[in-house]
Amino acid sequence: MISKLGFKALRVLRSIWFRPALYAFAAAAILALTPVLEPLIPDDWADLIGDGAVKDILDILAGTMLAVAIFSLSTMVAAFQMATGQATPRARALVTRDPVAQNAIATFIGAFLFSMVGIIGLAGQYYSDAGRFILLVFSVILIIIVVATLISWIMRLSSLGGVGEAADRLEEATRDGFLAYRRLLSLGRAVDGPPESFADVPAQAIGYVQHVDGETLGGHAEKWGVEICILALPGAYAGTATPLASSSRPLSEAEADCVRACFIVGGDRTFELDPRFGLIVLAEIAQRALSPAVNDPGTAIDIIGTSVRALAQCPVGQPSEEARCAGLLIADFNAEDFVIDAFRVIGRDGAGLLEVAIRLQKGLGLLAREKPDVFADACRAMADEAFERSKAAMTLEADIEALRTARREAFEA
Repeated sequence: MISKLGFKALRVLRSIWFRPALYAFAAAAILALTPVLEPLIPDDWADLIGDGAVKDILDILAGTMLAVAIFSLSTMVAAFQMATGQATPRARALVTRDPVAQNAIATFIGAFLFSMVGIIGLAGQYYSDAGRFILLVFSVILIIIVVATLISWIMRLSSLGGVGEAADRLEEATRDGFLAYRRLLSLGRAVDGPPESFADVPAQAIGYVQHVDGETLGGHAEKWGVEICILALPGAYAGTATPLASSSRPLSEAEADCVRACFIVGGDRTFELDPRFGLIVLAEIAQRALSPAVNDPGTAIDIIGTSVRALAQCPVGQPSEEARCAGLLIADFNAEDFVIDAFRVIGRDGAGLLEVAIRLQKGLGLLAREKPDVFADACRAMADEAFERSKAAMTLEADIEALRTARREAFEA
């Protein structure tokens, strides 16, 4: 289970500014350390480099890398706007994490800074003949890296920012969120809720629970000789009257602060440990596709399949390893909420479209068969609700009969 510090570090590592800053620092550090390597270069090697050869290469790199970096940044901004306009604004956070795009921007900015610092060093007579030779070697290596990065960046541009790309990113984020859920659930014993005698530990801020450090909470429970029940899982909306956790005995203020420190409460939901948020954003893409302005039922059908695949990764109901923290309890959550998050808006907004309604029935039936112990009842309830919506929205009896047949086949297969 990822710790609180690890969660914050992960968000920094995935931020758009981190790689460019790291590459820029590495470029400056290489140039600053070049004089240290000068004694290793034989004199006859150093004499092979002309006085202006390195500067000419660096001038070309500086000019081209600045233009390529600006072009790449403008392309990324356009991709962000496309993801916001065609998919949903919530998908933008995932698009900005694209490793190919971040690596391209970082490489181009790092190459530009390398060139500028190298030019300044040459103008200030900072490098000897051996230093200029080392600078040339680094420049050649950098050119190879830039060419390889540019090729991968051009290949990536064909899909960056599209609806399909956003859906793929969301499916991956939701799958990772379910894996994090599984690790959290394996730490303690699942319970319907804390006993009435347990004392609540409320939050001190209003916002969404972004992270829960279950291992540290389990350590506190063992150290204090109490049982601690996690009530607010990632994605829960908490306030000052909302208990984050509860304990088998009243905790001191210092102990309660230690419990609160294991929770990160923020103003928005995150994808890292919150698979329900991924399902909600996927449904938003389908909702926008079904709007009269877009009228793209094919995207909604694709999202149904994506959501079914993502929900198949749900750890609820699966046998897990023995609880690793004896004093840690975890309030069980309702699997029906996942089905509602993923499919209710599709069933509502696509009620009048036969092809969407039929695919929704088939998707719910497939999910019910894939995980019958978890989603069978929830999928049947959602299928009934979607069917009633479609009956009210459709005017042709043949369409209603076709949907009734599809529903029967989906759940009787």
